[in-house]
Formats: sequence, C-alpha cells, structure tokens
Amino acid sequence: KISIVKSAFGIGASVSLSGTGNNDFAAHYFVAGTSATEAHSQLLFDDATHQLYFDDDGTGAHAKIVIATLTTNVTLHASDFDLK
Repeated sequence: KISIVKSAFGIGASVSLSGTGNNDFAAHYFVAGTSATEAHSQLLFDDATHQLYFDDDGTGAHAKIVIATLTTNVTLHASDFDLK
C-alpha cells in the first residue's frame, strides 16, 4: 500500500476508499490515466510509464508533477492507497 496524508494532497478529511458521492476517493481523487478529470487535486497513474503524478488543481492550469515511478508490470488502483 501507498500511504498518503490526505491534507497534504488537498483531499478532504471525509474522503475515503469507501466514501460516497464527492467523498469517494476512487471516483474523484484517483485517475488511472494521464489527464485529470476534475477541477481539484488528483493523483494520476500512467500505466505505460508506471509513473504516479500529483496534479494540485486537476483540470486547472497547473501542470501535474511526478511523485513516484513504480517498478514495471505494476497496475495501481485506488484500493492500493492507505489514506491517513
């Protein structure tokens, strides 16, 4: 698991892996792909390069940044995170 402190990534305290609506981490804060999908902070995982990105404003003007490169042949899912 990858542990993250939600507040450090602009993720609200009520967001969880089992959350509903806007509090659902998998639906709103994790993207399996290379482009943000919403206008707030998101974590993105590029399966082709195995890079994990953080985009502090989602679809806004700020660029995403690489925060980790995982070993090859890894597929990352929202459930692989431990939200603190």
